[in-house]
Amino acid sequence: MPHYQSFDPATEITGLSALSLLKNIMHKDIADIIHRHGLDQIDPNAWYPLQSLLDVLSDISEGENVTSTFVSIGMAAAQPGYDAMSEQMKAMSLGEFLKLYADVYKSRMRHGETGWIKVEQQAKNHYVLTLYIPYPDDVFYGVFYAYTRLFRPAGQGFTVKYDDKTVSREKGGEVTVLHVVVDD
Repeated sequence: MPHYQSFDPATEITGLSALSLLKNIMHKDIADIIHRHGLDQIDPNAWYPLQSLLDVLSDISEGENVTSTFVSIGMAAAQPGYDAMSEQMKAMSLGEFLKLYADVYKSRMRHGETGWIKVEQQAKNHYVLTLYIPYPDDVFYGVFYAYTRLFRPAGQGFTVKYDDKTVSREKGGEVTVLHVVVDD
């Protein structure tokens, strides 16, 4: 049984999002796993069973350099998503984009329960993201790291970190909580 399970077996993900399996910097290390699951040719305009992608991630979780691989997959997912955005959306502030991201996440899947993402602004440059999703935690750490890098004010440093008071979904908790903080 795969470690990562879709909430609904009918759920599908866009090929654009699935391309992160092929476009990440750790691709050579996971190419055999991707091939074994028949995902080495991904059409960005097609839809794929989410469980197929989660099966790949489950197999990756059994190997080496898991955190680096998952973070790189997440970061790779953000770039084509950003490239496909309208100029109006690209001009948003980080806070505006993060608040909209729950809808962006849902738009990349169809047919069934996908989970959810909630974003709260805790302070001027501090956002708390609560995730109830079927993905490995480190994949979405990478997603939010990459989007923060793309949407933060130019030249400002930032931190993305796990909440140290919450047990993440992957470690048996109900949700995963991330903090995104942009330096003043």
